[in-house]
Amino acid sequence: REVFSSGIAKYEYLGLLKDGEHENIMADVFKKFLKDKQGCTDNEVERVYTELHKSSVCYQAASLYKQNKEVYNALRYGIKVIDENDPLHKKKTIYPIDWENPERNVFAIAEEVTVKKSTETEEHRRPDIVIFVNGIAMVVIELKSEVVSVKEAMRQHWRNQQDGEIPGFFSTVQLCTAGNAKEGLYSGTILTRGNYYVTWREEAGQPC
Repeated sequence: REVFSSGIAKYEYLGLLKDGEHENIMADVFKKFLKDKQGCTDNEVERVYTELHKSSVCYQAASLYKQNKEVYNALRYGIKVIDENDPLHKKKTIYPIDWENPERNVFAIAEEVTVKKSTETEEHRRPDIVIFVNGIAMVVIELKSEVVSVKEAMRQHWRNQQDGEIPGFFSTVQLCTAGNAKEGLYSGTILTRGNYYVTWREEAGQPC
């Protein structure tokens, strides 16, 4: 698999994920990060994964904000588990993302990620680009050709987060980006209406 760099991050290119049905947490990648980079025991790995997965489950668009907030708290402030090495069984905090040493995290990018709709049908949605951090879907990017308004990409984000679509996938997503070659890139968070998307800018203050 191809690996490319952007700043301090090295991204693994996962290619097209059209086949199968994909969730917003890649269990094998996430568990490997916890064990290899965070030094978790097998029991701690399973406990942290279970807690994060439970927080990320969302089937109703009305509760997406709440679910996303719970996931954010777990990502930012960690998940408490019993310290197996402590004789008093005190709890310790394990972080799904290494905020102190960002280069230790595992970054990956995939295209055409197939996600099953939260209905009884066999229909699917397929976000254009998804960025994963330690196996967790953090950024969803919808891109259009220059002859299609960037607002259509924003509407696509909004549609996919509604009941009956794929709201559960967005419970871990922290950034939604929409763009085309003519109008540039715009970003928002979950449940952001098109009018409230903002122009994506680099740190220097110039449009991306």
